Amino acid sequence: MSEENKVLENTVEQAEKAINTVAELEKGFSEVKESNMQVAKDVLELRSFMEAKHGQSGADDFDNEMAKFVSGAFKHSRGDKAVADFTTTTDATAGYLVDDILSNELFEIGDVYGTILPRCTNLTVPAGTTMKINKDATLPTAYWRAAQGAAMTEAEATLGQASLSPILVGAYIKAANELLESPGVGFGSLMAVRMSRAILKAKEDAILKGASSGSEPSDGLTVVTGVNDQTAIDELDFAGLVAFLGEAAADYAPSADPLQNALFIDPVKYLAFMGHATAATMPGFTWADPANSQPASVFGYEMIVHPSMYDGTDYYLGLGDPANIVTASSGEVRVDFNPYSGWTSNETWMRVFTHFDYEVMIPSQWSKATLDSA
Repeated sequence: MSEENKVLENTVEQAEKAINTVAELEKGFSEVKESNMQVAKDVLELRSFMEAKHGQSGADDFDNEMAKFVSGAFKHSRGDKAVADFTTTTDATAGYLVDDILSNELFEIGDVYGTILPRCTNLTVPAGTTMKINKDATLPTAYWRAAQGAAMTEAEATLGQASLSPILVGAYIKAANELLESPGVGFGSLMAVRMSRAILKAKEDAILKGASSGSEPSDGLTVVTGVNDQTAIDELDFAGLVAFLGEAAADYAPSADPLQNALFIDPVKYLAFMGHATAATMPGFTWADPANSQPASVFGYEMIVHPSMYDGTDYYLGLGDPANIVTASSGEVRVDFNPYSGWTSNETWMRVFTHFDYEVMIPSQWSKATLDSA
């Protein structure tokens, strides 16, 4: 073979190798591209899952949060604890993360609030405005005519007026941004629920024992003028309850109607009252939850057991129609975040609030008695 042919053959061989190399590279690039596309698809599916479970913000923050979580887990496994040992300013309401693992499941403190408001007459009134509501002051009385041709007896009926002007009630906290941004904790939503419950507690406390001379907008049931005060009861038993109902009926007959009214009592005095139960009096109970010894009614009256029937000095027994209490609210609670006021200490301020007012519309249709003092 001539030298020229050898050179030509070698050139052809090199060209074939180059072509094969390019083909292999293209195949490799194609495989990488397909792999990247699959990864991208998996990420999109996971982001879609995050959005469905945690909302748009959860999906938007997924990459950043996952990166912090993986980085923190890696450093923590080496003993660095770079993420687990967050510590911030001591003035933050929630300034610390729990070391190692922070579970988003908590042992909650049970509460009994939310038992009165659903039974009231509830209105929506814009914040900053006043709603005036007519109410009965003197109810008319019907009279029999004495004889044919005789004049009828004039009845007296007067109306009063209540003004409802919802004022702000709410709560706010200072929270460390590390905690607000911690993946899996859901601290913001958790605190929104807790503060909403605190607002509900404040509302029901005010309805039963609020004082317009204090910070509450109106007088509550145990404070308002015009409620029929019955004989104080040293130790509430069944005989004392019957006597109380009899006095209430004498002052205002419909107030003794079980179909219209409910009894209000503090948990401590309710338990003491139950201690007087006997075989003879047990048929007077209708049981709502026999397993937990919780009666739905006593002698036909719904029993509302509520801690706000104790004002720190006296326990009260109340009787009346909860629908006689009218409330005015600006609507659902509002949740706001302020990331600027605490920026030097890396805090975000969070507030939950609404506007609320209430009125015992016809106090004379209510009765109350003071039980033995604390």
